[in-house]
Amino acid sequence: MVSACVSSDDRSLLLVTGGGAVWRCGLSFDEDGVLSCALPDELSELLPADTLATAVVVDVNDNVYACTEQGVWIGDETG
Repeated sequence: MVSACVSSDDRSLLLVTGGGAVWRCGLSFDEDGVLSCALPDELSELLPADTLATAVVVDVNDNVYACTEQGVWIGDETG
């Protein structure tokens, strides 16, 4: 893992792997406060071809910003 962040509502964990892929996992707490992480969805499929992410952040509107060698990729609810 190269980079990680949690959404402002604590419901998503975003990760960048050593291979430059971006993943999002849904987070939830049960009534005992135990954290669960859903199977990840790969977001790097939305990046331009041959683009590797080096860092990721998410804002309060759930927009994802992935840093790449080519610049910053911004993903919103429309992709």
